[in-house]
Amino acid sequence: MKTLISDMGGVIYSYDSQFDPAKHLEAFDIAMKKMGLENSDLNSMLAGEYHAIKNGDLITYPIKSGIDNLKENQKIYKVVVISMAPANTSKYILQNFGVDTSNIDFYNMADYGSKKDKESWKTIFKKYDSIDSIVEDGEANLKAANQAALNLGFSPKTFISMPNLAII
Repeated sequence: MKTLISDMGGVIYSYDSQFDPAKHLEAFDIAMKKMGLENSDLNSMLAGEYHAIKNGDLITYPIKSGIDNLKENQKIYKVVVISMAPANTSKYILQNFGVDTSNIDFYNMADYGSKKDKESWKTIFKKYDSIDSIVEDGEANLKAANQAALNLGFSPKTFISMPNLAII
């Protein structure tokens, strides 16, 4: 089975109803401040993110086309989510959007390094027999992910939004 690597924020959901990346980050910062975590380390803030979502301090606005296409892609791809969030947060968000998460692998990139560092991506990619498609809305992140895949001998298609891969 082919492997699809996907980001979450900006691809599947946003914390901003208008899907503005800057306002997405601002909403996260406001929620962290409300929880008293604004000066905490990244892992503490990411752990707090889950609680902020559950208690309504962070509202996840679905990117409908991203979710619909992800569901279609699950039929023909092994989906691997690599986001800057603990696995339980990513899983919770997808489940709330009606996505079956039972066959999705989840990775928190904060455990591996920076999304802008190809070596961080390579650590995860080495676990798979193929990397066929990568969806990442951050240009520098997508470039690093693609370079990591190429360095490992893969030739992925890259996208900044979730496509329906069955029709491409």
